[in-house]
Amino acid sequence: MLARAASAIPGYLTQFPARSRFLGYSMLCLATVACGEEGPTEVEEVEEPENPCTAAVAISIGETSNGSLNPSDCVQPDGAYGDRFSLSLSSRTDVRIDLTSNAFDAFLELRDNFGNVIAANDDAGGNLNSRIIQPLDAGSYIILARSLLTLGETVTGTLAADDCLFEFGGLMDNWSLSLPSSQKLRIDLKSSDFDEILLVRDPQGSIFAGADWGGPTGHARLEIELP
Repeated sequence: MLARAASAIPGYLTQFPARSRFLGYSMLCLATVACGEEGPTEVEEVEEPENPCTAAVAISIGETSNGSLNPSDCVQPDGAYGDRFSLSLSSRTDVRIDLTSNAFDAFLELRDNFGNVIAANDDAGGNLNSRIIQPLDAGSYIILARSLLTLGETVTGTLAADDCLFEFGGLMDNWSLSLPSSQKLRIDLKSSDFDEILLVRDPQGSIFAGADWGGPTGHARLEIELP
């Protein structure tokens, strides 16, 4: 569980205009049928609390959504809160997504239906707002509206069974970082429980640099200049 002081963040404004067709949504209904039996099958429904990290609010092209980031939202691996929106396209569309806030450094992620990051943005014209302009094929997508990890910040977390699977084996947590200009960075990862592997990826998920491949348990450090 991430250890971080939780405080509500004032509201933000999201806009989802597009330069082409209307965005359509569809609903899939599932029914159960008992094999070899006649008549209806009774299924007892048990209401469970909605998981904010898997639930998403459906939003359509041209719609504006007002919201706030707070402790009941999905907690990101870096300790920030995030709101999820679902997007469904019936045809190829050029989509523009804007996230605006006067309270925090807004950060946008656009993901496919499998959770892979398609595009990300932190800086829309040199301010704290975010904008993504992306041509998208027909299909389902997730938009994540969140705040950003900043330089000099320290975050604490744990690797757990519900974390992302590391492609080389084991579990991993992801943090997002956006730089306004080229900078030299030092990134430290410390643990007394496992052998750390520290990676930097580009927005498409490709590995840019890494540190401590199979080294001793305790500390991984990466010193790197990033554009």
